[in-house]
Amino acid sequence: MLLGIGCASEAGNDEDDDALNRCEAAARHVESCTGVYVSPPVCEGPAAGEAEALLGRDCDAVLGSESAAAGKADGALCNWFGAGCATDEKIFTGPACSSAAQCAAGSACLEGRCFAGLGSPEATTMLDTLTSTRVRTGNAVTPLITNREAREQWLQLIGEARQSIHAITLLIEDNTTGHAVVDALVQAARRGVEVRVVVDSVSEYTYGNYDLLKQLSDAGAQVIAFNPITEWSLVRWEIDLSANQRIHEKVLVVDGKVALTGGRNIGDSYFADERWRDRDVMVTGAAVADLQRLFLTDWDEFSDWERRAGCPLKSDGVYCRPASAGDLRANPAYYPAPTAAAGDATVRVLHSNPRKQQRPVGWMAYLALIRSARKSIKITNAYFVPPARLRRHLRAAVQRGVKVEVVTNSKTSNDERSMWWAAINHYEELIKGGVSVCEWRGTQTVHVKAMVVDDRVAVVGSYNLDPRSATTNSEVLTLLEGSVVGKLVQAFAEDRTRCDVAGYSFSLYDRTMAATHRIAEPFL
Repeated sequence: MLLGIGCASEAGNDEDDDALNRCEAAARHVESCTGVYVSPPVCEGPAAGEAEALLGRDCDAVLGSESAAAGKADGALCNWFGAGCATDEKIFTGPACSSAAQCAAGSACLEGRCFAGLGSPEATTMLDTLTSTRVRTGNAVTPLITNREAREQWLQLIGEARQSIHAITLLIEDNTTGHAVVDALVQAARRGVEVRVVVDSVSEYTYGNYDLLKQLSDAGAQVIAFNPITEWSLVRWEIDLSANQRIHEKVLVVDGKVALTGGRNIGDSYFADERWRDRDVMVTGAAVADLQRLFLTDWDEFSDWERRAGCPLKSDGVYCRPASAGDLRANPAYYPAPTAAAGDATVRVLHSNPRKQQRPVGWMAYLALIRSARKSIKITNAYFVPPARLRRHLRAAVQRGVKVEVVTNSKTSNDERSMWWAAINHYEELIKGGVSVCEWRGTQTVHVKAMVVDDRVAVVGSYNLDPRSATTNSEVLTLLEGSVVGKLVQAFAEDRTRCDVAGYSFSLYDRTMAATHRIAEPFL
């Protein structure tokens, strides 16, 4: 009996077993030719036809098609069928090479080009080009590892605000901590602070409470619920906005002088002691202006859409921008000059926005950093469902001697069981490729979205390593260098002690559910 994700059991329904086995056999045939196992979807419709075609090809034909090796971030169809997949962008620009011996001292030969490593001017230029962003130096960055640290900073900063508070989050939970933050924002608005809040409409409706938005509005705060399904239907058609697109950013900017960003939304799940494990950073210095600009760019755009829709959400306390309000993003009052150099951290702020970017910059940054790795890749990610091209580059990193470790949720800790089923589809491919996958022990959900590469560059943000973050949701990422990276390496080491190394043998039920989730990956 085959032991892979999509294999069948002799005790199962004969028709179901046949459907699973056909695609499983095709996947194993491709593995025998390429050395790479890529789990198939449920073997119906196009998948069944593709399986028959794969089984009819000899290894020369399979190797010629490279259907299991290339792909853009577009989910299961590209991942397994190989249809419409993108090839790699050329990101290294150094002298041509076939080995490191042909490069300058300290450089490696990556993808046929000499590369001086992350942190070098060459790497900075590469990221400048790929992401259309710039680094900011002289920042102080403090990681917020525990929920207590994050909760205290949120409440303290809101309480100390004097001019403006700008917050964007997926949702505000209707619970003790959610109410505590809302109460603090209400008090700030009542003492004359400009308070602006953006939430995702669908997430707030599903997991929060719209009455919390009305409390804010009644106190004088301005609130926007992004992309409500019914209320924005006409304007969505006008601006070509998909109902599936959600705002997944998490940012707090206070008085234009200090900012928080990372993985936490607002509520007990994210801020209460002993609840979910997450990771944020607090930033002071020049990079705060980039996070302020990111928020105000969203605000100007979303409030204009709400006004054009006829203010349908005003009954829920949602702000409708007056036509004469102008662009807040261009107002210099929101960008006070930073004080004396705050610290040694270099910060690059990325606004990964599939609504506007043909190649979302979060996806490009993750790929570039993984392709640039020379020693180690340390990933902690809540929903680890990496698209095909990212998986390929994790395996390629191992092949060139990089130690690749991933910490993610287990079946018991994942708050979304569907995400675990989607994730385990890729365990065999990754583990056989030398990637260490470690699943969180117990029931505490890991909500972290972080990576450290070569102990030199760290990523902290809202970006999950799944197709939705790569192609649908808008996200915020910070790329960090400096002494803060050492603290994030320590946080990863602690993550590593609280998980168990995963394998890729699962029950028939879990294998069947995993196969079902292959097609659904882009929507999870």
